[in-house]
Amino acid sequence: MTEPETFRCPQCGQPHPSGTLYCPINGLPIELTDTSPTLLGLPVNRKISRWWILGGAVLVSAILCLAAYVSLSILRGRISPAITPTVLVLLPSQANNTPAVGVTPAPGITLVAATPQPGVTPDNEPWAACPDASYLSRLRIGDTAEVSNNPPLANRLRSEPAMDAQVLGFIQPGEDALILDGPACANGWVWWKVRSKESGLEGWTAEGDSTNYWLVPVSP
Repeated sequence: MTEPETFRCPQCGQPHPSGTLYCPINGLPIELTDTSPTLLGLPVNRKISRWWILGGAVLVSAILCLAAYVSLSILRGRISPAITPTVLVLLPSQANNTPAVGVTPAPGITLVAATPQPGVTPDNEPWAACPDASYLSRLRIGDTAEVSNNPPLANRLRSEPAMDAQVLGFIQPGEDALILDGPACANGWVWWKVRSKESGLEGWTAEGDSTNYWLVPVSP
């Protein structure tokens, strides 16, 4: 047989059966206070472990931190460009102080005018025409250059200052050419726009590479 549920009377301190409204000892009304635990105003089952509540709070915090990190990463990706643009450095024409003509930049390539400081390098001394070139330039606009015989190879004239640009023709070893525009910096070379004094053909050609100069300045 199941024993009836009892509670401790707040008036006399003795156990009484559940549902008793007045204390049978002193006759005073019994007002029971609900001592059940609550969470945010809602009743909580005593059987729920505090460790479960703590674990849930940690899990929620981790989810919020992860969401904030993902949002910040997306925001940075929209602000910061993923690809660093390539820069071509061009020296403005000495005649009209405008960038070299005939150069059509490829997508993602920026043309930047590079004006040398006057008086830094005399006209007859080599100068750093391109910051990424492995050699100093010995030419300037208006100079006459000869295609070097060492090695005895022809220079290609291209439509643009780039190794993959269209080949317009050739200037042969020993042939003189007038420097029209430049320099343009690409592929680690110093490029000049020239006109052959023999054929009149115009185009862009490199001054040399890290081993040899292909265009040699001709003394006036």
